[in-house]
Amino acid sequence: MRVSFAWLQEFVKLDRPPEELAETLTMGGVEVGHLDDWRGRLRGVVVARLVAVTPHPKAERLRLCTVDTGQGRSRVVCAAANLHPGQAVALGKVGAQLPNGQRVEAAEIRGVLSEGMLCSSAELELGHDAEGVLVLPEGSPLGAPLAELLQYDDVILELDLTPNRADCFSMLGVAREVAALCKLPFAPPQVNVAEEGPPTAGRVAIVLDRPDLCPRYCGRLIEGVVIGPSPLWLQVRLLKAGLRPINAIVDATNYVLLERGQPLHAFDFDLLEEQRIVVRCAAAGERFITLDGVERELQPDMLMIADGRRSIALAGVMGGLNSEVHAGTRNVLLESAYFEPTSIRRTAKRLGMHTEASHRFERGVDPDGTPIACDRAADLMARIAAGRVAQGMVDAYPTPLTKPKVRLRLARLNHVLGTALAGPEARGALERLQLPVRDTAPDEFEVSLPLFRPDLSREIDLIEEVARLHGYENIPTTLPLSPLTAESGPSTRPQERRLRELLLACGLCEAITYSFINAEWLDHLRLTRSDPQARPMPLSNPLSAEFSIMRTMLLPGLLNCLRYNLTRQQSEVRLFEYGAVFLPAEQAGALPVELRHLAVLLSGPRHPLSWASEDIGADFFDIKGILEHVGRGFRLTCLDLAPTEAPFLHPGRALAIRCREEVIGSLGEIHPDTLAAFRIPGAAYVFEMHLRPFFAAASLAPRFAELPRYPASPRDLALIVDEQAPAAEVEASIRRAAPLLVREVTLFDCFKGETIPAGKKSLAFSLTFQAEDRTLTDEMINEQCAAIVRALAAEHQAILRDR
Repeated sequence: MRVSFAWLQEFVKLDRPPEELAETLTMGGVEVGHLDDWRGRLRGVVVARLVAVTPHPKAERLRLCTVDTGQGRSRVVCAAANLHPGQAVALGKVGAQLPNGQRVEAAEIRGVLSEGMLCSSAELELGHDAEGVLVLPEGSPLGAPLAELLQYDDVILELDLTPNRADCFSMLGVAREVAALCKLPFAPPQVNVAEEGPPTAGRVAIVLDRPDLCPRYCGRLIEGVVIGPSPLWLQVRLLKAGLRPINAIVDATNYVLLERGQPLHAFDFDLLEEQRIVVRCAAAGERFITLDGVERELQPDMLMIADGRRSIALAGVMGGLNSEVHAGTRNVLLESAYFEPTSIRRTAKRLGMHTEASHRFERGVDPDGTPIACDRAADLMARIAAGRVAQGMVDAYPTPLTKPKVRLRLARLNHVLGTALAGPEARGALERLQLPVRDTAPDEFEVSLPLFRPDLSREIDLIEEVARLHGYENIPTTLPLSPLTAESGPSTRPQERRLRELLLACGLCEAITYSFINAEWLDHLRLTRSDPQARPMPLSNPLSAEFSIMRTMLLPGLLNCLRYNLTRQQSEVRLFEYGAVFLPAEQAGALPVELRHLAVLLSGPRHPLSWASEDIGADFFDIKGILEHVGRGFRLTCLDLAPTEAPFLHPGRALAIRCREEVIGSLGEIHPDTLAAFRIPGAAYVFEMHLRPFFAAASLAPRFAELPRYPASPRDLALIVDEQAPAAEVEASIRRAAPLLVREVTLFDCFKGETIPAGKKSLAFSLTFQAEDRTLTDEMINEQCAAIVRALAAEHQAILRDR
């Protein structure tokens, strides 16, 4: 919202400069994000009268213009075609600095000295017409600074309003706020419309088919209008607010929109079928062309404005091309309505539209201000477009909205704020905001909430209003008193904290990605239709196609992060993410099941480039090692890996992650087709797992063991086993064969070669034997080794390797 400081002073006689006012508003909860200073932009531009216009002796398209400023005459060379003696024009004198940065200098043009410049509206940033000079109203005082004539010198306060402050999307709303904060009188303008035309009754009918979506609809008829430009002062005010002047009728509606926050719309009355307005919802499959020339497909719950036969406007968002005010329009039907905010927000979002009208209707306008705004715009049209306002207003308001009343207790107010405010102070603050207050008991008030403040509904809202006007800086600093309560139920926060510590210790960086992703990303993972992870929950109203579904895996977001980093020459990518995924519920229509997952992604070199390390890329065993490190950090003995197949993982390089025999995730190298779909070169490795069963089996309690009192004895065992036998299963068999005496089992060699039979491989293990109550003899250890060899032969057809 752009607020003109000069315009604001028509409603509040300010006692401070714009910079100080901006600070006051910001401290009062209405943030001023920026000050746009317009002062001095038209310095040196004055009002002049064209005395004579003659052809240039050496250029057919140029004219020699004699201008009078009241202090003397000068000659200016100009190429504009709309020059006529007697006109009042804008003269940039020698030395003037124009808003576009151009400096006016005396210059010889085709042998004739030009002493200044006749300015167009485009050069003065007062419009878009660059072909002709700006013609000022008759009677403009000669020599007067143009900035003074147009009230151009100004400071614009750009407000960063929160959505709940709908009342501040207007000059009057901001003025009311300023008056309350500065303790100054608030003087809204009186609206008096002269009704000089015939009666409206019987000529215009308004039918509300959906009063729940449009509780109030006012209409006025203005006849005999002349479509032309609006006065310069009005155009300047629109430009300061960031709106483009169009014509007197449209400018009048926009002016009232800015002044009162009430969006209006003007229909060409002669284009309306049956001269009636019907507020209804769109028909199924209906299509409608809006003012911007775009044909839009409507849905049955979208509110429309129609005449006797067809739709003529998208209610609260934009008018229709079929009832637009044009150069030949003579009679105008003016709409001023209150629409239910949620309905307008839904329509605008679905159609991808955002207008000044929808911006205000979505937040809520004042139903009580609807007829006043209609009168104000009608009066403006009568004055600037030569219209005659018909007698009477058509006001369809079948069920007037009630003003709620809220109790405010002074004791509660002071308890919340930590203040000791007296009753008159609190009451005075609310009354400065135009809130009617009535005493109901000692130190207790009943406050009527006006409809122009839809953000107020509870006692705590009123307490906040008192705090704003009292001044947050005047509230003493006190330590809050809050009871200490034990956390109820199990908490995973200690596990989450430990998980992050372990992953950060591995040199990983935490990524936080959106919970909604691009639907194409799931397609890139090559999931089958039967996989629950391939059936995401779609968003009914996504921000864009990039965020159209809820994620069922963390992997797509991490792959997108990997691509983002690689395109910026960041080759060493080591990421993890701990977050929610959303899987489809078993019952149709039910909300998705939310689960917590952990995903880790590696790509690029294993170590940073250095003379002390080889340039080796991260591989399968790096990602597996990180998972094992995490398992050890949680003292898990039931975590294991088993071969599996996953569509997004490389065949033969994929493992299932199991916890207590339950599959909780997968690990491996990402499939080349998946990487190609994400436009990722090279290789990448990942694991992703569900954390609820992982945390359930984990332990954070430290375990201590007595230092060994008896020595350990190592033995090496080299075996020939089937080529497909997993080393982890062989290790498990070794531990089962001698559970009491084998302390450690370490695989230190895996070999295939000419000395090994085809289809076989050699696994070499280092075994550590140790007892807690005695020193083991060679005989005891040999017996254990023999038992292990027998068990391996039985379970894996393993034989000892003799060389």
